[in-house]
Amino acid sequence: MHLFGFGPHLTIDGQHASSDRLADPAHLGNALTAALRVVTPHADATATVYAVPGGLSGVITAGDAHIAVHAFPSHATFSADVFACHDYDAQAVLTALTDAFDAGRFEAHANHRGKEYPRDAQQLRALLDGERLYIQARLGLAP
Repeated sequence: MHLFGFGPHLTIDGQHASSDRLADPAHLGNALTAALRVVTPHADATATVYAVPGGLSGVITAGDAHIAVHAFPSHATFSADVFACHDYDAQAVLTALTDAFDAGRFEAHANHRGKEYPRDAQQLRALLDGERLYIQARLGLAP
């Protein structure tokens, strides 16, 4: 199905997840890479994961797609953002990410829009930090 706009956008808020998995930078990087393969099967990209106060934030971009995950291990919670300028199997990505973090519960929303992620590492970090603060406020978590 082709929709007008930038492309399909999926957001996931996972709860009751594995704190150990959420606190592991290598696991987050692997989860991002595996999810990107669902969105863009032939993409070759490396995930970037930042340790931040209260957890981890990671992103992977390839061509016209990106996936960002903000992990809050002490709250067993994560938030994910998945976008591509082409159709992808949102259910398969949802399953890949909720399984990767062993989410006991989740809320997901899919719509059709887009956000451009900067390629510059410093700008990307600033964007991820801002998203993380917004998510913390939305979920009622202390920064």
